[in-house]
Amino acid sequence: MIRSALVYKTVFPRLKHKDSHYKNVPTEDDWVLAKEISDKLDVFYQATEEFSGTKYPTANNYLPTVCDIRDAINEWSISTFEQIKLMASYMAHKFDSY
Repeated sequence: MIRSALVYKTVFPRLKHKDSHYKNVPTEDDWVLAKEISDKLDVFYQATEEFSGTKYPTANNYLPTVCDIRDAINEWSISTFEQIKLMASYMAHKFDSY
């Protein structure tokens, strides 16, 4: 959904002029953060595609992907974006509980 919104980045300011109820236009910083989050979440999209592509996933098939996810979450915890650090913290907690 975030990736879809990024495509329409130029439309949001126009919407403010057309619709009086629309008051909160995303700032440039919001778009940078959205792009960053979209890029980060791509690892989950790839994993979903991989897991959904087989009826009987075995450990040798999905373990490398799970490790990639864990590595990605660890990298995100040192991001320059505070929101991504927080997201990584929540994800790491959930990941560790499984």
